[in-house]
Amino acid sequence: MQEQSVDELDLETTEALHVSIVDFVKQQIPNVTSFVLDNLAVIPFKVATLRSHMECCRKVVKVWCDLMESKDFALEDVPEHAPSRLDIAKHYDIVFSKNTARSAAKLQQTPYGFGTHLLFLDDEAIARVVQKSSSETAEEINVTIGIAFRLKPLRETVQFCKQRDLKNKSKVTCANRLAKESMGNGFDCVDKWMGEPEHPSVLARTFWYPDAFVPLAEGIIKLQYACCICAEMTRKQEGILCTTGHFTCSECFVGYVKAAEEQGAIARSADDAGNVTCPECSEKFTLQYVAQHTPPASEIFRAMHNLGLKKHLDKELPPALDAREKEVTARYKKIMAMQGDEREAHLAHHEIVEKILTLRCPRCSTAFVDFDGCLALTCCKNTCRCGFCAWCLVDCGDDAHAHVPRCPERPPGDNLFGRKKDFDEHHRKRKARALQTYMKKPRSESVQQLLWDLLVEVGIDLQVATQPWWQQL
Repeated sequence: MQEQSVDELDLETTEALHVSIVDFVKQQIPNVTSFVLDNLAVIPFKVATLRSHMECCRKVVKVWCDLMESKDFALEDVPEHAPSRLDIAKHYDIVFSKNTARSAAKLQQTPYGFGTHLLFLDDEAIARVVQKSSSETAEEINVTIGIAFRLKPLRETVQFCKQRDLKNKSKVTCANRLAKESMGNGFDCVDKWMGEPEHPSVLARTFWYPDAFVPLAEGIIKLQYACCICAEMTRKQEGILCTTGHFTCSECFVGYVKAAEEQGAIARSADDAGNVTCPECSEKFTLQYVAQHTPPASEIFRAMHNLGLKKHLDKELPPALDAREKEVTARYKKIMAMQGDEREAHLAHHEIVEKILTLRCPRCSTAFVDFDGCLALTCCKNTCRCGFCAWCLVDCGDDAHAHVPRCPERPPGDNLFGRKKDFDEHHRKRKARALQTYMKKPRSESVQQLLWDLLVEVGIDLQVATQPWWQQL
């Protein structure tokens, strides 16, 4: 970055200098991988602001130089005179604050005395701010970003007073006295240690001199998470966190859930209740947890719901189907043992019950009765898994979602989801038309009468005049 002499600044050169500083800061922002900086708005820069800041820099350097000369110390990398040029690569930190630009630049009472508390613009510091935010699920933070001059930081020191003691007048006075003593010893700021006691790190500094901080821009920091499967960075709304903090993006989680549906899937990935194990640990995702932590009708929720339904059907349907098959087989054997009109009537009744009144998969003829609201149905039989339409019951291959919106039997207004009341009403009428056609087949009067009697036994009286007979289905 081209340096600019402060003594020769005017409005035009100040604006050019400001642009170059902002560009330099923007180049550093992509290094922050766990967060996205959005809606970045540059703060108008004034000549007076820059002059005040450079005067602060001169004061800091002068105090240090005078101190070194009085003690006859080597000046090392410290300039002998107050700087006349702005070199942000050497003695500046790129920092941010949760306060507005005006508030961030003001000196305030801190545990290290009266100063400006600012955090470094890096992953760890931003994560600390997110964790301490008022909302447990906060994902966006309004921040002011800028540069802060530092020459000689005070390192490896404890807080002058605790955060909880900032309302204690005597302790605050003591903290401010220690800050002034440190400034007298040539220090212009102090490091703040954060993190675990075993592995602390410097994530922030308190700057004691007024105008040491120059606010450059305001924006919104948006939190990102690394998916534990694909390692891609994405926002929380585009995935889900387990209770221990492991994040899985939506695409990977849906694929993980679908894999748990397949035969031969690893047993630990999902239990019999449809709860899915976190890909990274042993924590369980329940349908209730997913509903609470994902947007309504999200792909993650739908995948979990379908898995839970499949697990329930896999558990409940086989014994029910076996019992049904035994019942039908016994009934059929009994019919085959009959003679004449009785046998013909019972065969017709059996065909009505099994092929007209019972909804079945169009591919394997497995009966189904459950309807969960989604009109793109999937056969519960693992060896079939046919995708078919809830309205016309046509075989759509592996997935009926594309067919349902275009189905000719779809009632107006319905798309992929519908009400059970409408579903039942549609199929009552559909069964009625099929039964009406079937009853018109030629058969003897005695067989017809026997068939009517059998239908009455299952609650259908075709001869009742007070109610349309199809409403009895």
